[in-house]
Amino acid sequence: MPFLDLALSLGISNVIFYELYRKPANAYQYLPRGGCHRAQTFNGLVVGESIRILRRCKSMTDAVKHLAFFQHKLLLRGYCIRDILHCMHTAKVRYHGGARYKLRRSLQHDASVRIAFLKVTHSSTTNYVAISVVIAKYKHLC
Repeated sequence: MPFLDLALSLGISNVIFYELYRKPANAYQYLPRGGCHRAQTFNGLVVGESIRILRRCKSMTDAVKHLAFFQHKLLLRGYCIRDILHCMHTAKVRYHGGARYKLRRSLQHDASVRIAFLKVTHSSTTNYVAISVVIAKYKHLC
């Protein structure tokens, strides 16, 4: 049963399975690589979509299938396979937490170390300087 960009199904023992759902009307008109945009724009598109695919697929088998489909569509739009693979690798590292994930795993056994994360929703009125000052002032408590 499709819901937004997810295909949901109910398995044995009422386990919910989900994977990325692609709408039939999607024309896959990704930004052409020959356009006059900065390299970061193209890389951001590939990394962002790859992370979305990884998040929307419960099994890695489904994710690999959707990443291959995405890669094929990018090749048709003029993207270089080397750049695509590099960006997809970056997405996988970011999705799995990268260095922060490795740090968290290595510190798991040390009960004296506490890791704190601050999530701030962006707004035009958010004062990031004030947040940085407060964090620096009280970081010894973390």
